[in-house]
Amino acid sequence: MGRLTGFAVSHWGADPWARGSWSLIGRDGSPADRAALGAPVGDRLRIAGEATHPSRAGMTHGAYEQGVLAATWAIGRGHARVAVVGAGMAGLAAARTLTAHGVDVVIWEARERIGGRTAPADVDGAGFDLGANWLQQYDDNLLARLAEDLGLRTVPTDFGDPLILDGPRAPAPARAPSPTAATVTGGTVVADARRETDVEAGFPAAEALAAGFPETDDIADRFAAAEAVEVELRARLEAAPVGASVADVLEEWLRAPGAWDVEAVRRFVDAEIVMDSGAPLSWLSARHGFEPGVGEGDRWIAGGYRLLTDHLAEGLDIRLRHPVDRIVVDAGGVTLVGDGGALRVDAVIVTVPLGVLAAGGIVFEPPLPGPHRTALSRLGMGRVEKVVLRFGERFWPVHPAGYYRVHGTADHCISEWLDATAADGLPTLVGLFAGPWLDALWTGTDEQIAARTAAVFTAAAGRPDED
Repeated sequence: MGRLTGFAVSHWGADPWARGSWSLIGRDGSPADRAALGAPVGDRLRIAGEATHPSRAGMTHGAYEQGVLAATWAIGRGHARVAVVGAGMAGLAAARTLTAHGVDVVIWEARERIGGRTAPADVDGAGFDLGANWLQQYDDNLLARLAEDLGLRTVPTDFGDPLILDGPRAPAPARAPSPTAATVTGGTVVADARRETDVEAGFPAAEALAAGFPETDDIADRFAAAEAVEVELRARLEAAPVGASVADVLEEWLRAPGAWDVEAVRRFVDAEIVMDSGAPLSWLSARHGFEPGVGEGDRWIAGGYRLLTDHLAEGLDIRLRHPVDRIVVDAGGVTLVGDGGALRVDAVIVTVPLGVLAAGGIVFEPPLPGPHRTALSRLGMGRVEKVVLRFGERFWPVHPAGYYRVHGTADHCISEWLDATAADGLPTLVGLFAGPWLDALWTGTDEQIAARTAAVFTAAAGRPDED
């Protein structure tokens, strides 16, 4: 029990082509900054992606919609040749829309693959996602309609009813992980299914991280408490002054909590804000950091997002391993400069992640206008890391929602888990981690990270007595 037969590990915090997981609004920002970032720069340059969507940020269909919008802008200006920077969801949407209208399009993509932050991973021949995982807001999602048209199998997740795992937890011996043969697939280390990793090797450190919360027997009381906390917290966040952070509001509330259960408040914040943002609460906007997202009919694709991105990429001129260093706009057109040389076009649609733009990963000549630069200073990237873990046998309870939550001992340390066994019938978990414990968990080799994170879940799920 508890032996890994395959795994994949994300590294969004260290990824130079992403610099984080998804975009967020800082304490001095607002959704208007997203709109400002996506506004056209003259007639030849436009930035598009999930970060520019005022109401669907952080979601793939938001990125897709922004790509279509940017393409429509370029078509309306009569541009005959357009470059798209980035082959993620926004870039693919822009390129397909342009191509459908007879525009000559070329995509320059820095990575060795398409898909951007969808990040496909192969574990034992099955496709999973180390990045974007769900078709969110399913009933009003263009990508969901595309998945249906393609006949893809999707599986529902009820984020509103996770099974909260608090133990029991038993001590485990501290022994080193067994060696695992590994191959590299698209930059992701994947364990060879013929070798196994001992999950229990990660138990000592993991138990210190995952143990320590009191158990609540009355599940109805727990849900009622969470609902009450949400109503109160939302009211406090909406009433916060401009420039206030989530941490400011939380600190004021917990300084004089009255009858409120402090532990219930903290657990709600960890689950609904820390997990959904992956950002320091002292930076995250009180008014605008609690953006819409999960909980609206979410479904994941059996086989992964690559089934969508591969379809969207069909027939497009995509140049992989072509990072763009500089974009020069003049009266006659646009020149892209990078490792692949130079490319002259009529206009460019830039779809690289916000983190890359904010870090100066692309130099613009002339510089971006003031409103765009201000928006970049007010928006930021969260960090949520993922693991895909495949086990020799199932040891966790079946839950109708298909979703599990594990709280760490320290404030703002949280993990949530998708039961992905439905992908191909083999016992598989996809874990999402956020908060300060990432520094301790995401160190060493991918094999060590996989064992460590697996131990967090296994400790919380409880283990049968061992002989």
